[in-house]
Amino acid sequence: MIERSIQYRSVPLLHPGRARQQVSDASRCGRRLRLYHVSQPTRTVVKAITYTQNGDPTEVLRYTSYTLPDPLPNELRLRMRLSPLNPADINTIQGRYPFKPKPRTDLMGLENQSPVYIPGNEGLGVVEQLGSGVDPGLWQVGDWVITGKPQLGTWQSHANLNVEDVIKLQRSKQLTDIQAATMAVNLATGFRLIKDSYHFGEPHFKDGWIIQNGANSSVGQFVIQLCKAWDIGCIGLIRDRPDIETVRNDLIKLGPINKTKILTYKELESDTALRSQLKSLNICLGFNCVSGSTTSELMKFLRPNSSLITYGGMSMKPIPVPTSLLIFKNLQLKGFMLTQSLAKQPLVTKANLISDLLKLIETGQISAQTNAQIVKVESVETVRDIIGKAMAGNSGKKYLFQF
Repeated sequence: MIERSIQYRSVPLLHPGRARQQVSDASRCGRRLRLYHVSQPTRTVVKAITYTQNGDPTEVLRYTSYTLPDPLPNELRLRMRLSPLNPADINTIQGRYPFKPKPRTDLMGLENQSPVYIPGNEGLGVVEQLGSGVDPGLWQVGDWVITGKPQLGTWQSHANLNVEDVIKLQRSKQLTDIQAATMAVNLATGFRLIKDSYHFGEPHFKDGWIIQNGANSSVGQFVIQLCKAWDIGCIGLIRDRPDIETVRNDLIKLGPINKTKILTYKELESDTALRSQLKSLNICLGFNCVSGSTTSELMKFLRPNSSLITYGGMSMKPIPVPTSLLIFKNLQLKGFMLTQSLAKQPLVTKANLISDLLKLIETGQISAQTNAQIVKVESVETVRDIIGKAMAGNSGKKYLFQF
């Protein structure tokens, strides 16, 4: 006897009479019939920013569509709500960043365009679907989540991510979607910069001040707010611009009263009275995200035995280090990279960090970013234009993509 297996789609099996007739027909033919109920998979068309080779982001990026299947076991289907643009994202696309996204060979409809990369290192996602094996007691549709691991590819409308790669956020009235989307990189960096290097209670840091460049950047603004939360003096350096007084006043409002100074690089170099005043302060720690010659000038105001922590280099220039600062002041130059510091840590370490940040937000010690701008992505030209503005360094905006 010949045995054949006949599969029926789920829709025909909703009609019992038709199914019985098919069984009867098969029986008369002397065949053994086995019916399988095959559910129709739900697939989503995803909009994503992609690239196939490193290079200038304003040239190599593409606006792409692909089909996303159901989440696999232990995966969550996420609708990406906001996906920030960070300097590290630009460096990643350029090929200058040590952590890179994995080439995607699983994108349905893009199989012939391998390798395909999806940039985006952080973002806020909303759970739309639970894969099999996901505990419904821990995860629910509508939950807010952020990435717990680097380079998961957040510049897209949807994503299927493993539950071990994301962190669930506790919703609150104080937590905005912009804060949630940016806390895993920018706020976490500012938090760790201070917590790891400013040693409260030690004589060196008594009545201490922090000096930083890039004070109007996202990390810079968070550092100013954290200085207020922890009663640390803060000196922020920014470039001159037509609306300098507006920017200066906005940044001063973020910091501790009477212990926040916002200066231009030109003022730092040329104002003799100001330089004398700064040298009377206990400037015991410096943060650098710019590099170049202006950072050398910043270092001159650090007290002996202090550290300069470099976490970025947007000028793409080296730091000229005067020999005298090393010999006579014993300054220490260190680097910090949040991704690398967390790379070998269990997910719970980052989850605890996020918990600490949420407490600062809930108590009002960290406010929403006033310079944030949500960019609706409908073409690659939009993304290229925004990245071009970010690379120019004079936009004063924190861009977040929305697909």
